[in-house]
Amino acid sequence: PPPPALPSSAPPPAPAAAPNGSSSGSSWALAAKWLVVAPAVLAELGDSRDDAARRAAVAVADGLRAPLLDAAGHNFQAVRDRIGQSLAACYAVGRRVLFCFFFLRPVRHVPPPRRRRDAVRLTQVREAPEDVQRLAAMLDDADEDARRRKRETAYGLLRHASRAGKVSIVAPLVDAAIDGCADAKQDHQALAAQSVGTLMASPALRLDAAPILGDRLMRGASHAKWRSRRAAAAALGAYAAARACLGDAAECTKVAQALGNLLGDDTSEVRDAATGSFSVMAVIAAPAQRDAFCQAQLDRAKAALPIRRPPKRKKTAVVDVSGAQRLGAVTALGACVLAYPYDVPAHVPASLVALARHSHTTSSSNGGARHAAAVREAVRATFAEFKRTHAETWDFVRPLFSSEELDALADILSAGDYLV
Repeated sequence: PPPPALPSSAPPPAPAAAPNGSSSGSSWALAAKWLVVAPAVLAELGDSRDDAARRAAVAVADGLRAPLLDAAGHNFQAVRDRIGQSLAACYAVGRRVLFCFFFLRPVRHVPPPRRRRDAVRLTQVREAPEDVQRLAAMLDDADEDARRRKRETAYGLLRHASRAGKVSIVAPLVDAAIDGCADAKQDHQALAAQSVGTLMASPALRLDAAPILGDRLMRGASHAKWRSRRAAAAALGAYAAARACLGDAAECTKVAQALGNLLGDDTSEVRDAATGSFSVMAVIAAPAQRDAFCQAQLDRAKAALPIRRPPKRKKTAVVDVSGAQRLGAVTALGACVLAYPYDVPAHVPASLVALARHSHTTSSSNGGARHAAAVREAVRATFAEFKRTHAETWDFVRPLFSSEELDALADILSAGDYLV
């Protein structure tokens, strides 16, 4: 039998009236319960060995997508969550049926014209770019409340499609999820952040089409709101880890550049998220690439040191880079140190010396004075964490430092920061 009509998304005119105009007041709950059953039915039909059942699953998915998208702005959160889950099931059933059709069923039993026609139809169900683009276009509604409701439906679809690894469905919805992390309502922020977190664990990041997702995450790194930049910074770490495991050096380089800009952000929360992602990039790299990566950050931090050019009457410091670039270089070098909390790779002693030199400089010309406090705080936090993780093994670690390096670190490791 045909599925029951979904309740209307129009607000109820009176408490006694239900969302679909009935007097029961519980029709929205019935719709939510029906939508709970829909994904299971589609999965059961799509996995069936019966050819008629598989075709019935495709037919049901064809008929459900349009009314589900029309109800994307439903008033009730329970229904919106189930709509997103059901949409994901509609897209997934085409993928399962396509697999069963071409691999489980003998192709010689299907007449050629019928096989070609069904292959085109099943491919459309599997990809469904028109539906996803339609949903993405609905997420910029002028009405703020309607926009939130439609986005929450899209978040549900994004979470389930991320678990299934569907790049074609996830990619158009990433921008809305990143933007929703900075929404004025905390409940909406939580749903958007949960969707981004699900994407971070998605197998879609390891697919050949994943650079589409990476481009959208890097675009979110330049978002105007800091909460969205923080979400993008955290997701970029997961994306870089997935691409590094596949040896995708080009994408890792692009991510490192995007994170390098976030490491000099004016908001400490964004810098903290970018620091964690940057440390991931240092850890997952191969030994040779790791040394080159950390050495590049060390050279960058040294180049950002203020160059003293004393005039005739007063000593000043002139910085050849901006304050944000200096802050980013210092934070990146600190991330390379903190990436190995209980170890001392070859780059760590020289990195600590460079960080100590940055802690002694306070003035600059290109806006560096505005970031001087943030630079000192980044250095202090790095040394405090290094002390915490190496205090018990300092007797074994100290021989790895030369006498000149220990002398250079003597000033910053003062008072309560003694390692011995």
